[in-house]
Amino acid sequence: GLDNSGKTTLVNHLKPKKLQSHEVAPTVGFQVEEFTKYNLSFTVFDMSGQNCHRSSFGCSSFSRQAIIFVMDSTDSIRMCVAKDELEQIIQHKDLASKKIPILFFANKVTLTRMARYTDT
Repeated sequence: GLDNSGKTTLVNHLKPKKLQSHEVAPTVGFQVEEFTKYNLSFTVFDMSGQNCHRSSFGCSSFSRQAIIFVMDSTDSIRMCVAKDELEQIIQHKDLASKKIPILFFANKVTLTRMARYTDT
């Protein structure tokens, strides 16, 4: 997702309580988080959503087993930008031929100014 969509916050909430951070800072580049929860081992690549770092998605040589695309549901102005970024990810040469599950995570839905998806 784009910057400020809540990707790092989501990763923080996925981690076991004892590994969660009390303060979450914006990610620069990407961070790798490894943890076990519910008897499953996770290796999560938390990618920066800033424009200058978005192209690094395809430069990584790690294998992807799933993608979580986080969208800020209150940011109706940049919803089209998020859509374009998602299309680039889906059409990336390393992913186009693979059947990788993608979870679309609409973040901040409890806020009153949530954008209607029909607006985009």
